[in-house]
Amino acid sequence: MSRKSKYSAEQKLAILNELTRSNISEVAKKYAVGKKTIRTWGYLYEYQGIDGLRSAHNNHRYSKEFKLSLVQQYQKSDESLEIFAIKHGLKSKTQLSDWIMQYNESKLKAENRLLRAQLLRKEMEEAYAKKVMEIRDREGNDSSNNKPSKN
Repeated sequence: MSRKSKYSAEQKLAILNELTRSNISEVAKKYAVGKKTIRTWGYLYEYQGIDGLRSAHNNHRYSKEFKLSLVQQYQKSDESLEIFAIKHGLKSKTQLSDWIMQYNESKLKAENRLLRAQLLRKEMEEAYAKKVMEIRDREGNDSSNNKPSKN
């Protein structure tokens, strides 16, 4: 899978500059690029400069701590997913969206483990209480059978 962009960073910037003279629909049609893509280029340029418009030739690796930190910051934020991601140095909202899903999935798994453990504990406590009652009943029956009769 190639990461080579159809347009260089400089060409993308020229396309963005053309928006001052034409509307986005005309520019998108002229360059055969989606309006959403042009908007994303605008955000990338606004928050990351010309480097944001450059194509990545390899994957960036992020630590678990960084990912978790961004997810938690985003949850407290009122910004759109796309703008938040780009402001924090990501190329698209997809990365952050994937991290949010992973975070929520792991959180759900942890909650499910906790619920299962609580259910198992409750079942064990009920079984224990039932056994204690059976033993008490048996002891009560044994002591009433061992009493000497008055006759």
